[in-house]
Amino acid sequence: DLLRILRPEGRYTTAGAIGGPVVQLDLRTMYLKQLQLHGSSQGTRGDFRRIVRYIEEGKIKPLVGGVYPLSEFHRAQ
Repeated sequence: DLLRILRPEGRYTTAGAIGGPVVQLDLRTMYLKQLQLHGSSQGTRGDFRRIVRYIEEGKIKPLVGGVYPLSEFHRAQ
């Protein structure tokens, strides 16, 4: 669904997603719409500061997939 809703030449970036379901994607959608996918499990302190600033400025709107009490942290993976 993610690739379907991205506009042509759209970009999807994710950081720190080391758990959760395995995702399958159709590469044809990626290259026909000229999409960019970027992922990282870690970055520099400068990267983190920029991301926080972009969120504060409203340039990035985080998508929260779920909220769990600390006692159920294992479910958040």
